[in-house]
Amino acid sequence: MRLKSRRALLRFVLLFVVPAIALVAGGHYWVKNTRYVATENAYIKAHHLAISADIDGRAKKLIERGVASRAKYDEAERNLTQARQATRTIGQKIQQVKARLGGQLDIPAERHPMFLEVLARRQQAALNLRRTRIVAPADGIVGRVSLQAGEYVEEGKAVLPIVQAGENWIEANLKETQLTYVRPGQSARILIDAYPDQEWTAKVISISPSTGAELSVLPPQNASGNWVKVVQRVPVRLEFGRVHDGLPLRAGMTVSVSIDTERDRSLFRMMNSALADITGK
Repeated sequence: MRLKSRRALLRFVLLFVVPAIALVAGGHYWVKNTRYVATENAYIKAHHLAISADIDGRAKKLIERGVASRAKYDEAERNLTQARQATRTIGQKIQQVKARLGGQLDIPAERHPMFLEVLARRQQAALNLRRTRIVAPADGIVGRVSLQAGEYVEEGKAVLPIVQAGENWIEANLKETQLTYVRPGQSARILIDAYPDQEWTAKVISISPSTGAELSVLPPQNASGNWVKVVQRVPVRLEFGRVHDGLPLRAGMTVSVSIDTERDRSLFRMMNSALADITGK
């Protein structure tokens, strides 16, 4: 008799108590985890600056190394020198004409059309000489350089790319179904694949106004009979909080993002709400 009661108790525990505990624990875990939105489809981004030449010619560094001809660089210097000499010559000629006419001229020498024309050429030559030196608009690291030694650089051609330093952020591509409670200003935990032992903090800055597919060169056209619903992804921008010294962040690195939506739900409130819906109260 005692053995039967033990078996009945064990059967009751296995059939009712254990499933009830598992259900409550699973429901509590599900409720708590809906607070966080996570994705591994996220990458570190940085500003890429294209340095272009303002005039035709060759880079000065190539000239100093003896790789390329100094023809264009020397030509700019010669043009500036000739313009200066021409300016002085025209000024002297105007003064001579003025002296022959007894000094009776309607306009001063510095406003004479010939003088102004040569002065404009001189200023243009000086500007071209300054443009032979290309200056980066911001601090950064030079990326892949496609310019070969001795190659002629045309005006407006991109000479080299620069990845701006100290301006990294994270672009997380979240599913549209995950954006329900994501808002700017929410905190996030970041794990970078290159540094798995370090945890980073970040903050949601903005959410893209359109999906990544809409921003592509050829956006998809769904006006067809063979349409299949696909969950779209929306880029979300996050900025780093505390940065670990000695761990460089490189554009394109893969990261894992977990955003705290601050949405705290109670399992008991959900059960009461479900019970109220069933009973109609």
